[in-house]
Amino acid sequence: MNIMTDAVESKVTGIIQSLNGLEDDLDSLNGKVGDMKKQLTVKTLSEIDTLLEKTREMAMKEAEVIINAAKEKANVESTGIIQEGDSQLTKIESNTNDTMDSLTNLTSRLHSVLPAFCLRSTRSIVRLTSCLLSFLYCLLYFSS
Repeated sequence: MNIMTDAVESKVTGIIQSLNGLEDDLDSLNGKVGDMKKQLTVKTLSEIDTLLEKTREMAMKEAEVIINAAKEKANVESTGIIQEGDSQLTKIESNTNDTMDSLTNLTSRLHSVLPAFCLRSTRSIVRLTSCLLSFLYCLLYFSS
């Protein structure tokens, strides 16, 4: 009986040792899994940072493209506005010159006609002066 007990005891001891070995293996595996989780987390965070940086770079490049396009459009529009302003200024200067020429001609004509009116009556001169002043006022008003 002793032999059987020793054999059973030996088997039980072997099973216990095997279970202890399995437990050690499980602890080792758990440790390795924990390390792998940490490594995976570090790698994931690193990849996230890299992707975030690439996304920022892409956004900056796209923003530069949009800004440059807007600048170009604004430059084209401002050039058109400047040209239109120059054109309008030329027209105004031309109208002013034409008005001044007309005023000079009218003044010359009035100088030639005025002495005859002066001889006729003072009332005519007052009316003529009033008309002339009104005309000059209108010219000045519309030329500005």
